[in-house]
Amino acid sequence: MAPKKRHDAPENRKQNPKIHKAVSLFTILCWMGSIAYATYVVIAHLAINYLLFPMGTLPRNTATAAVILALYFAFMTMMMACYLRLAVTLGMEPGYMPLGSRFTQMKKKRYADPEKRAAFQHPNGPENLQNNTSSLTTPYPPCLTASIAQSRIRGSFGYISRHRDIAASQLRAMTQRDYYLCQENGYPPWCEHCFNWKEDRAHHCSEMNRCVRRMDHYCPWVGGMVSEAGFKFFIQFTGWAGVYCLYLLIITSVFFADMNRHEIPVNRNIITVLPLAGLFGVFCFGMFGTSIPLLARNLTTVEDIDSKAKVWTLALRVPEGFPLESLAPGVRAITWPSNPPQSYAILYTRKGENPFDIGRKENVSEVMGSSLWNWLLPFSRSPVTIHRSIEQGWYPINKKMHARLQKEAGLVV
Repeated sequence: MAPKKRHDAPENRKQNPKIHKAVSLFTILCWMGSIAYATYVVIAHLAINYLLFPMGTLPRNTATAAVILALYFAFMTMMMACYLRLAVTLGMEPGYMPLGSRFTQMKKKRYADPEKRAAFQHPNGPENLQNNTSSLTTPYPPCLTASIAQSRIRGSFGYISRHRDIAASQLRAMTQRDYYLCQENGYPPWCEHCFNWKEDRAHHCSEMNRCVRRMDHYCPWVGGMVSEAGFKFFIQFTGWAGVYCLYLLIITSVFFADMNRHEIPVNRNIITVLPLAGLFGVFCFGMFGTSIPLLARNLTTVEDIDSKAKVWTLALRVPEGFPLESLAPGVRAITWPSNPPQSYAILYTRKGENPFDIGRKENVSEVMGSSLWNWLLPFSRSPVTIHRSIEQGWYPINKKMHARLQKEAGLVV
């Protein structure tokens, strides 16, 4: 028996992108202003006024000042390098899915009649609305089985080819792989906002009003969506930013205590930096700490929301020539009119099972790279963006789970 239909993260909420841009700009200005202010305090008040030219009879400590400044600028350089690489990546590789051909037309018309809107969106065309009562609430056709007539499926492809050339090419590419994520009817998820089929692990971002590949979250610190290309640099940025804030907190605390011990009036600028360093440090380490478990389990923030209860629906390729009537009882299939026609078995993972968990080491290497230098330095691209085996799947899945599902479907003995 098929499980109940699961719901993804709320993707239909309309939000004003201008508000998010304004919030991002304010956040970036606060962050950059705090760094500039902290740099001024470290150089002017700690290094120069206290260590190089101390008050009263305190000795001059040039070596300590040099070490403190060298470490400070080293940590700040690493943090800013990761930040800039993240910002550039989110700007140049935001991970957007292409918009469907009719996106602009639909945006202009804004059908008030829900029946016309449903006919416009429905992959099978308006002629099928009379026999499909669910068309007004979902853009998917009814569930397909091995006994569905091929003409019905060819008709669906014909409608898509005539009216949605981008969506048609996207669908054909997805349905020529060894596996893909799908709905219970065998079709890939459809975005009614972007007018296109969603790639595996893609979600619609309400802040950007676009579908994003491997979407994690919207980051106001850089004003963009952290997706497959930027997740590596986001982890590096939050990690180095946490180290920078921790170092700043340590040196200001040490010299604050030293000034009290020598009964020297404490500079108010140093007192101001202490809570700033603590506040930003807790935030950065918090983001870093929540990202590492997701990295180890190969999940995004969106996917982790209901990961313990989620049941994924996958379409697995049926070998050519395999009779569909030989599938295990209760297993449904869908056949696409490719050349030759390709069939897929519609299967379900176990509750809480993540099909993209390929092992802790492989999960980390897929995003961060295989060497320690790739983990620490923001130079190389994330390997997850290099889709070498698109004909197999957009993202690799767990081999043991894949083999188990094939066995449960009766595709292998």
